Amino acid sequence: MLSPEEYKTEYEDTLESELPTRPISTLRDIQYLYGRLYTLATAGGGEFSAYLTPDESRDILNEPESLVALQIDLAADGTASLAEEPVFVTSLTEQLVPAVAHCDYDSSAGIDHSITHRTGQDKSPDKIAGYLVDRLTRWAVDDVVEEIAADHEDGWLIDSLASLGKDESLSERIQTATESQLDGTTTALTTIRVRPPGSDKYFYPGELATETAGSDQTDVFQVAMRARKLSKLVDKNAASNSTGSAVDFITGEESQTVGMAEDPLNYFLGKQHESFPGLDPEEAWRSHPISEDGAVTIINAQTFIDSCSYRALNMRVYYLPYFFGRPTTEKALALYDILYNVYQNDDLTPVEAAYRSYRGDSTFGITSDLELRFYVGAIRYQQAKRFDVFGDTLDGALMYPVDLSDSHQTVIESPLFTARGSSDRTPPLPTHPDWDLLTPTSQLRSIATGWYLTQTFPDLEPNEDTSPDDYRIEALVGILSGEPLLVEELLDAYTQAITDSAGDDHPSLTVASQFAQLTALANADLLKTNDPRYEPLTQETTYNSLATMTNTESIRADGGSTALKRTEKLESFINDTPAINEDAQRRSAFLLGVLIGQVSGYQESKENRATTLVDQYPIKGLTIKKFKRTLHEAVDKDIVYSRDNRMSGTMYAEVVDELRKAISASKTDPDEWKMDTTDLRFYYSLGVTYGLNDYEPDDESNETNVDKEE
Repeated sequence: MLSPEEYKTEYEDTLESELPTRPISTLRDIQYLYGRLYTLATAGGGEFSAYLTPDESRDILNEPESLVALQIDLAADGTASLAEEPVFVTSLTEQLVPAVAHCDYDSSAGIDHSITHRTGQDKSPDKIAGYLVDRLTRWAVDDVVEEIAADHEDGWLIDSLASLGKDESLSERIQTATESQLDGTTTALTTIRVRPPGSDKYFYPGELATETAGSDQTDVFQVAMRARKLSKLVDKNAASNSTGSAVDFITGEESQTVGMAEDPLNYFLGKQHESFPGLDPEEAWRSHPISEDGAVTIINAQTFIDSCSYRALNMRVYYLPYFFGRPTTEKALALYDILYNVYQNDDLTPVEAAYRSYRGDSTFGITSDLELRFYVGAIRYQQAKRFDVFGDTLDGALMYPVDLSDSHQTVIESPLFTARGSSDRTPPLPTHPDWDLLTPTSQLRSIATGWYLTQTFPDLEPNEDTSPDDYRIEALVGILSGEPLLVEELLDAYTQAITDSAGDDHPSLTVASQFAQLTALANADLLKTNDPRYEPLTQETTYNSLATMTNTESIRADGGSTALKRTEKLESFINDTPAINEDAQRRSAFLLGVLIGQVSGYQESKENRATTLVDQYPIKGLTIKKFKRTLHEAVDKDIVYSRDNRMSGTMYAEVVDELRKAISASKTDPDEWKMDTTDLRFYYSLGVTYGLNDYEPDDESNETNVDKEE
């Protein structure tokens, strides 16, 4: 495959004439463009280039004994005979790739479409001899090939090969010659070399269609190859002959079309009746007509399309870059640069490759006026030849995931997770160097591959199917295409994930990751709601007052109390979080969690208790009806420990005081709250995470105690 630099050198002056003339508007347009770029990069231009598969032999290029040809002499009377030296063995070189004109057929039981055929891995000389015999006894007598021979002016060439194949001594002679030429097992292309009447040179099948053969040139082998490949596009997927003259879906020109062509995304298939209601496979060329050459070009897109896909959420996610509008030379070169880099680097996603190009780190930089877009699709394999398309859009854009990545990194670097100034208080939420969403690094790859959501959403079992209404699919496609996510459904997924989490410990790092993600999504304008109660969750947050608090030198200048530091930190966090600050019920749930987290930290550190309040009141056990009882028992336990420490006041009084204010501000008894359970549990879990992270072992020793001598 040509490098981007070689591609530009080869095609810059002629590329525009090779490209579609209409703007990119469908997935089929993208596939066709990919296939055209790939064909030019591998097989070059020409009438039959789209049908050739040179990449199928790249792995044996320049290997010893990687090309084995049966040499045949042609006579003026139309007969053929084996040459004096029947078998010719050499290395397959770059120069010989177009000469052998190989067209692969992906079938373990069949032969390749071209007369050139690739062997299996490490075949013995007798097996190689069998492949050579097949060139005459199988390929030359194939029904489709015989039809071409009957109609083509040079069909006698194929007929002569078929006649030669009837020679009963042929197989033995070829085997003897092959064994004498090969040293051992090999993987090779097997083909023919023919010497036309009166010529002293032997020509490979592809050379006969070029000026190399002079007056003996003929395209009969390529025409037969093309017919064999096309025959597989009209009789598959429950159709026997889905072909007819119609307007090509891609070019808009009338041509011979096929209706059941292969599809690199396994989307436009005969069993996909939900995509084409009432589909009749035999008449598919009427409802979805693709020209014969167009169908083959689309198949050639497979390599680039596979490179731009990855596994996520038990599905295959396709992220296909393209440029809005009609393809031009500038756009095509920039697109090829992205596709080539993704193909060459298995660890590089299309988003990352495009971002490198955007930053000028590649051969052809992307400028904003080129209007880069992405097709985003999530497709799940269901059963044999059945694939479900759960979500797709043509509106993906580079800056949606880039902006979200930047937003997430800013959140992690903010005082929400990073201590600032001279305060020795921990930040509100914990971080961990081995927890991806809690480290201040780029999340671009994580977002593009779906790992960004996988870390915060409920786990999928290895064999669990993803249902069409699974919110994670909508969320993934939404993030990649800039469509805001419904925050209610996001909270539901978060809550399910933390209530399902294995183990006895509170999932602090998961909760912290979810809150970081929620904040980043809001700041990137990727959250929406249909319920006014959730509107504060969609607002941008900066945690400015928290930054001011943690940078205030006066906090410790006079040896200020631990309780004062805790109070200012808690007030700052609440003030900077609209979802908590603007909703008394949500604030109450959060503060209850804070109190239970702080008391639990005390129990574990000072009391050496194996079972703490967090264990007694887990996330999944909290409901509106249990809120008051949980609150009373938490406050009671706080008072007990305050007395045990002979404190003049109540331990964590700042939290208890805020709790009383919040419940009073709700203006209703907690038993009558209309708060959703998912909302309650998420902010309760956030509070527990805050409280556990806020606790420090010497907190209580810094509180004001009653004189122990009294």
